[in-house]
Amino acid sequence: MKNGLPLTAKELEAALVSNPTAAQVVNSFADSQISTQFYSGSNELVIEKVFSTLFGRTPDAGEKAKWLAKLNGGEVSRRYLPLAILNSAAGSDKDLLAKKAALAAAYIAASSAPPQTIELWEQETSRALLATVELEADETLFTPLAKAAVRRFETEAFAPILPPPVGTIYGFSSYKFLPGSVLMCATKARKSRLVDYLVSAKAVAISEAAGLAKQKFSIWHEDCVSINNGRSFAFDDGGNATLTIGTSIAKFTADQVSQALQGQAIADATFRRSVKFQAYSIAKADGSKAYLLVERAVGEGGSTEFLTAWIQK
Repeated sequence: MKNGLPLTAKELEAALVSNPTAAQVVNSFADSQISTQFYSGSNELVIEKVFSTLFGRTPDAGEKAKWLAKLNGGEVSRRYLPLAILNSAAGSDKDLLAKKAALAAAYIAASSAPPQTIELWEQETSRALLATVELEADETLFTPLAKAAVRRFETEAFAPILPPPVGTIYGFSSYKFLPGSVLMCATKARKSRLVDYLVSAKAVAISEAAGLAKQKFSIWHEDCVSINNGRSFAFDDGGNATLTIGTSIAKFTADQVSQALQGQAIADATFRRSVKFQAYSIAKADGSKAYLLVERAVGEGGSTEFLTAWIQK
């Protein structure tokens, strides 16, 4: 407890028994239109939704049977099911919840509105944000990410690297945590695209082709979904690069790679564009390094501009 307020699920559960005010607050969320709509359907479906929301996974057969018996037997109600499952978290599930709580705290701190008056668009933004948290997410990115997430594209000073799709009014619609970094995407008419990204303070910028020597990137992102479909960006011993997309191949000399890493656009005749690179190395807990490569490209004639983020397997 801190200042009389519960800080853990167990403390909250105890407070609900002895503190009518705490119970009223929890019930107001449980009985809200958003909550009742989200947790609709059969008891089995509700259990799956709770596990997905809290832990980002589906319950195994034993877990589903356990909570289904509790619901059907009246031991726990739908109103308190999320709290009961949260309170039972252990191991990696508990670790993930701790990260979600840290990001939620950063989001609340970044928002100028008290939690009870947050607008609907902010509720949608916060849900999209928390849904992307993974165990490997770098917590040093939480505060800057939360600050970016709550700002409106069209009415506040924050400007993403690329403009959001025409018609997008509020914040980012999806996110993707990568080693030492996070991607931020915007969506219009169900089409999502990468418009900005953040890197950890632990990331080291690479400004010369030699820093990418012998590295190969095979997972790419033009939005916030990881895709591995035969595309690759490979660098040889000297830092010369080969970009392969299907049967098309573009090659860049080490000098060109260095120019692009230093902010100078280089021509890519194969894909009819000009492109700049940003690359980073990120130290991992086991002592190895992960790499991130970002392309900022402009199509021939300046008609299209887009970001692509590459990581390794």
